[in-house]
Amino acid sequence: MNLRERDQEIGRKIKQYRKGKMTQQELAEKISKTESSIRKYEKGLVTIPLDVLEKIASTLEVTPFDLMGFEYWDQKHADEVKVAAMEVSFDSYLESLGFSVEPKVIEWEYENPNETDPAEKVQNPKKWEYILSKDGKEAIFTQVQFTELKEKAREAAKEAIDARFYKMVLEQQK
Repeated sequence: MNLRERDQEIGRKIKQYRKGKMTQQELAEKISKTESSIRKYEKGLVTIPLDVLEKIASTLEVTPFDLMGFEYWDQKHADEVKVAAMEVSFDSYLESLGFSVEPKVIEWEYENPNETDPAEKVQNPKKWEYILSKDGKEAIFTQVQFTELKEKAREAAKEAIDARFYKMVLEQQK
């Protein structure tokens, strides 16, 4: 789905949730926008800023996820998505070198420690360790050590690429 189609789909959902509840003018007033803006949103003519989409969702008593699907999470947590992509990329790089990487949670924490309903208690990983294996041997890295390994690998790769690049530049200038 391209950007235009995505905007049109979001607009269709806004209209669907708005119809029967309020007019475009009423929605516009509640989110401090113009009726013209609401028309453009519903037709998918513009990309709606995330903060505006959140206001629309709240006003329509739905979630931003109802309007955008999984893309809402990706946009809302863009930094985390980038970090996750880098994690996967680094793990893939290590695997291309013959290593296997096994992340392991070693400590958990409750999302809301004051929650009393056992069904609502959600645990999130707090501390990790990483087990690297190759040629029948393994090494266990703490989260800090594994992060340092990634940073050193990036620095070394950048230095190697810069050196090769500038060497080629000099050779081709002759």
